Amino acid sequence: MGAKPKPKAAEADATPFISSPEPAPRSARLASAEDLGGESPARRLQDQLREFLSPPAPTRWSARKTVAFVALTCGSFWIAAALLFQLSLRALG
Repeated sequence: MGAKPKPKAAEADATPFISSPEPAPRSARLASAEDLGGESPARRLQDQLREFLSPPAPTRWSARKTVAFVALTCGSFWIAAALLFQLSLRALG
């Protein structure tokens, strides 16, 4: 029966850079509530892309143009139907 190994102390397992007396210098900072509304190049790019990729606003016809279109198309249909009816009457009679 052999001797049991002794447990190591926590300080012995620590690496030298963790137990350094000076903290590492930080190059970034945490965001704060005031940062959220700031102008940034990323937000500008997103806004430009949104404007560029959005479909154009549909143009609407005026009421006068709509009535003229309906009258023209419906009138053309009824004239063609009447001429076809007369043609079929001549062919049968």
